[in-house]
Amino acid sequence: MWSELIDSDKSSYIPCNSCVNGYLKVPKENSTIGFNYEVCDCLTQREWLLTCNKNLGLANLPARLKTHFKFDKYDFDKFKKETLFLLLETTEDKNWSYIWGGPGSGKTFSAVLLAKLAIMLGKSVYFTGVTKMLEGLRPDGLDKTILQRCEDVDLLILDDIGQEKSSQWVRERLYLIIDSRWNSMKKTIFTSNFNTENLKTSISEAVYSRVKGESVELHLSTLKDKRL
Repeated sequence: MWSELIDSDKSSYIPCNSCVNGYLKVPKENSTIGFNYEVCDCLTQREWLLTCNKNLGLANLPARLKTHFKFDKYDFDKFKKETLFLLLETTEDKNWSYIWGGPGSGKTFSAVLLAKLAIMLGKSVYFTGVTKMLEGLRPDGLDKTILQRCEDVDLLILDDIGQEKSSQWVRERLYLIIDSRWNSMKKTIFTSNFNTENLKTSISEAVYSRVKGESVELHLSTLKDKRL
């Protein structure tokens, strides 16, 4: 396996002073000639960076929050910060996260932060507003890959669920995506202006059951809109 890697073209990788094209030569035991080969950290880090950049480009993060995401901009207390980071963890009975609060409480910002953390962990991510996603799923929608992306990625973030105008078609589309994520046990994060109880009126009972039963809820309370 190593010989295949060593013989392949690695000219795109910039080696450090310790290696040749990302590989270290290690003398074989009891021999002064011949070498084993080990991957150098510089190659590993570069491959990780390439993966992160690729996943970041495909994540569909909001441009406004993609580069400006200083956590201290929002006055979350220490407990909320630690809880937020834990939302990327999976427990035996909870695999999803539901972040809710009023306008300007930092829901979308928090979800983007979690997306970037997931990308740094090598995960594929797709971020989408629920209303925009549903428009793309209509027969005349321009993007025919939305449904596949929503089903396949390691982490799906559905922003502002509950804001969409409810109809039988909307409830069916949401069920297709959420049931697929539930069956495949893939991490999903929701943001909303409403807690899960108030979400009942806009989604089907089957969707509500999955979201409520699978999600850890985090309420971001605020006295004022942070955007103002």
